[in-house]
Amino acid sequence: MKPFQLFREMRRNCSTNLNPIISFFKKLFLERLPLNIQMILIAKAYSNTEELAENADKLVAVSGNGSGSVYAVRQRAERWQSSDT
Repeated sequence: MKPFQLFREMRRNCSTNLNPIISFFKKLFLERLPLNIQMILIAKAYSNTEELAENADKLVAVSGNGSGSVYAVRQRAERWQSSDT
């Protein structure tokens, strides 16, 4: 899953009360990216999270990180559920 696909999935799954522009949503999104991509994205200020996600796609493409390097929302939720039991 590409970072922008992940962003759209997260935005679709979040409640209407959670604005995807706020820093909490941005933090959740960044945590699902490879560390080297996170470090590059954090170094630059983006006007909105959508722009950040688009740039994450470009960085993943040129860095050689495969499509499996971004944690999907569903996989993360399953991991939390299994650790609770």
